[in-house]
Amino acid sequence: MPFIKLRLVLSLIALCSAIVGCSPSTTSPTPSTSTPTQTPPFTLNGKVLQVGTSNGIPSATVTLLDPSGTPSTTTTDANGAFSFSGLTTSGSYTLQAVASGFVPVTATIAIPVASFTINLAPVTPSQPLPVLSVTGVSSLSAVGQTSQLRAIVTNPDGTTSDVTTVAKWSSSNPAVAHVSSSGLVTAFSAGVTVIGATLTNESGALSVTVTF
Repeated sequence: MPFIKLRLVLSLIALCSAIVGCSPSTTSPTPSTSTPTQTPPFTLNGKVLQVGTSNGIPSATVTLLDPSGTPSTTTTDANGAFSFSGLTTSGSYTLQAVASGFVPVTATIAIPVASFTINLAPVTPSQPLPVLSVTGVSSLSAVGQTSQLRAIVTNPDGTTSDVTTVAKWSSSNPAVAHVSSSGLVTAFSAGVTVIGATLTNESGALSVTVTF
């Protein structure tokens, strides 16, 4: 019996050792990585492009105002690139871009930022408008004397239209001379009056002098 007890004790010791040896080992945590926070001085790199394209705009004037309103100015290179370095303050900055032939743009950016792109739209050329002119005799020398004026519209393509009968006529001094709805001027007294004609957005005028 003692022999059996001894074997039992030895078996228990061996089993205990086996259990301890098979215990799970601890694992060290893997360190996480993160993008380091930028520290001053900051650098801003950017480009000025034509809107809707990847074409850089050269010789554009770019002005950067820091949070206190202090400006720094540079000019874009042949590829439209610009850079501001030595920015000592983080926060909200104002960026302005001006280029000949393009509509200026002002943007607000938060520094630090790696890069920034400004898109400028080309200036749309203003379309020429029709011109209305008033023609006719501009000097009357007797009461009741009349002068038929004409209202002529010259279009951008050089063509003309007589709008005398559809224009709206007026006299700045009806006591000197009156004008009818068809552009007929009648003298009443000595003096000067301005006869005007208006059609939609166009207008023209003629100074008429009455002398006795």
